Amino acid sequence: MSRKAVLTIAGSDPSGGAGIEADTRVFEALGLHPLSAITVLTIQDSSGVYGAMPVPSDHLHRTLEVLFRDFPIGGVKIGALGGADGVEAVAEILDRFGPEKVILDPVLRASSGFRFLDDKGTGRLKERLLRKALLITPNLEEASVLTGLEVKDLKGMERAAEELIRLGAQNVLIKGGHLDGPPVDLLSMDGEVLTMEGERIEGSFHGTGCTLSSAITAYLARGLPLKEAVDRGRRFLARAMEQAVRIGHGRPYLSIPREG
Repeated sequence: MSRKAVLTIAGSDPSGGAGIEADTRVFEALGLHPLSAITVLTIQDSSGVYGAMPVPSDHLHRTLEVLFRDFPIGGVKIGALGGADGVEAVAEILDRFGPEKVILDPVLRASSGFRFLDDKGTGRLKERLLRKALLITPNLEEASVLTGLEVKDLKGMERAAEELIRLGAQNVLIKGGHLDGPPVDLLSMDGEVLTMEGERIEGSFHGTGCTLSSAITAYLARGLPLKEAVDRGRRFLARAMEQAVRIGHGRPYLSIPREG
């Protein structure tokens, strides 16, 4: 009996709701073997992020090298990278091993306001990683930072997606969870722009972006085409939000549904 392996390259959340910890839970729930390379050690709980220490880039590079040599990796999810050196370490590994199914969730800032990637790191991400990802999944703020455009409504999302494609992104999913009114995501794929509507689930939850991007990665690794993987990932996230539980004193944590 064999299992497909999927890799997450992201920060570690000691409270278990986001980052590496969330990604590995999603991969397991979707019947895949989780591999992980930690980029940042964070100090956080259900209320916010209070500090972060990037993992040395040579350690990150070596970790990734060992994993890629040993495992046939069916998909790669990239989250918080912590600095320009971390971006470069990941880019070099992707250049060397050439995985096709790479999902980049450009985590620039925590929802509580803590900044994970400075201007230099953000610039390096645009230069070195945008072209390597099959799909990037920014939220409204991240799309604004990456493009320099104001992204507050659907028109802004369309302009930002067009600019990200111009900058080298292959496909773009801009998450509209922070829009006024019903949430609408925008998927720019193969020259086509699709709006994907959803129902507002009231509340503020911990780890939604991580869960969505890792679910999309998992569905791609299971062989689904991109559009279907995105659709299934969005539905997976909605179920996790609907079943969320309050564990700490802050935001509720997602309950990850199992599919096997």
